[in-house]
Amino acid sequence: MATLMYLADAMCTIIEGLLNDATAGVALGYLNRAYLDLLYGAIDPRTGSVYSFRFLKISDTITIWPKTTGTALGAVFGDPETTITTTADTFFETMVGHTLTFDDSGDSFVVLTYTSATEIDVTGDASGEVGNAFTLTPTGRYPLPSTFRGVRGDAVYSRRTSQSDSLGRLRRRGVEAVDVVLRDGDGEADQPNVWAVEPVSAAIPQTWTLVVGLVPDQLYDIRLPYLAAAAALTDTAIGLLGPPEFSLAVLHAARALAADETGEGSLKEDRNAAARLVAAIDADRRGYTANGEPEGIEDD
Repeated sequence: MATLMYLADAMCTIIEGLLNDATAGVALGYLNRAYLDLLYGAIDPRTGSVYSFRFLKISDTITIWPKTTGTALGAVFGDPETTITTTADTFFETMVGHTLTFDDSGDSFVVLTYTSATEIDVTGDASGEVGNAFTLTPTGRYPLPSTFRGVRGDAVYSRRTSQSDSLGRLRRRGVEAVDVVLRDGDGEADQPNVWAVEPVSAAIPQTWTLVVGLVPDQLYDIRLPYLAAAAALTDTAIGLLGPPEFSLAVLHAARALAADETGEGSLKEDRNAAARLVAAIDADRRGYTANGEPEGIEDD
């Protein structure tokens, strides 16, 4: 049969059937154990070595921006935040957490969420600022994507306004060293030089900030390779990271965990889980998914 992409709620239903137990959270617990174990600690049955899935190794472009001005076309308060809109492209995702200050009133609001280049939400009631000019000033700290789990390579940068520029490589340093550069400069104020990452919350997954040793006077794009983080699954119609073969490997690993608890068919489930994991690893190495069934799968 063709490989199917299982969703988390469908997987939970299958596990509940194996356990004959539909108690809320039980099947989901097995699924999450299998999911996170395979994401970050999969053991290739053929070699006994840990395999790192390539689909977790991604790169993203982080935009760092100069002092930015604009005018609030709209400012709609929807307690507890205000939606600010502009006519021209003004905003970047990395403005979240920065302070927006209206020039005339001097009132300041923190950027809460980014919707588009012309729309953001800020904390508090700024509904009286329609038509007023504002300024956003960078701090050298920029929020990283929520999928960030850890650095896996060097960061490079390019000027947004000069795409013909060759990429420059940033030197990674400790946060304290980058803060010194931000405070004192190092004689190369026209380009970023050093960078670091720092956690800004202890939640799972953590949120992180990119710290760059430059408050720029123009736009720069920083290309950052990193390992993706995965949040725990919920019992909803949500897809798993990775190719369909990986989803099936997770399902069978969860079934094996559940079978070990019940003692029903545990040996068969263990064999099937191993075969599914081999198929997922091979698909990940190829960079595409295969048609047909992996060898070694026993009929249910």
